[in-house]
Amino acid sequence: MEEEKKLPEETTIPKAEATPAITTDKTDVLSPVKIKKRWPWILGLAIIVVLAVFGGGVYYALTTPQYSMWQMQKAFQKKDVAQAQKYIDVTTVADQVAGVVAEIAKKAIQDQFANNADATDEEKQQADQYFASMLPQLKTQLASEFQKNFESSVNGATVQGDNPFDALGAGKGKAVFKKDGGDYLLTVSEVAGLNYSVVFRLQKKNSFTWQIVAIENINEIIQSLQDQAAPAQE
Repeated sequence: MEEEKKLPEETTIPKAEATPAITTDKTDVLSPVKIKKRWPWILGLAIIVVLAVFGGGVYYALTTPQYSMWQMQKAFQKKDVAQAQKYIDVTTVADQVAGVVAEIAKKAIQDQFANNADATDEEKQQADQYFASMLPQLKTQLASEFQKNFESSVNGATVQGDNPFDALGAGKGKAVFKKDGGDYLLTVSEVAGLNYSVVFRLQKKNSFTWQIVAIENINEIIQSLQDQAAPAQE
């Protein structure tokens, strides 16, 4: 019989060599060093974005009719007529109001002749011609009075209730802006001392300024003033 082969008393298993470390010259993108280097750039970009958005919002706000009317209110508070007139085309509005008042006066004269059975056609024609010749002067006088009313309103010197521009003072009444084509309509109501609302038409003069160019409901205002004056004349 063959002799059994004996294993050595001590058997050693060779140890595997350690895996060599993987190295790279590039810094890991998530390393603290890399993040610290990127923070100033990220923060700067964020600030630029915020300023762009905020700046755009501010720019838009400065171009709105609401901002222009706010500036006018500040001028009223300071009683600064020159500053207030930047936000109203006094000449245009004065011509509009004068034209309306002149037409009302003309109609009143025509109604008087129409109700006078003794008036001849020749007298009616002469009255029309006389009124037509006086119309330019009447409009000039009305425009001048209109300018005085505006200045008096800015200076706080008007009789309460007889001046529609009193509605433009700061903190007076309820203001509602409504877009109308390229214009805006500003309706001011619930003004203490005024028995009527006032509707102003605003048009854009330049990038930062809106101006009042008309009083849309001037006929209603004149009628209201006439109704207020009627009891006193009776």
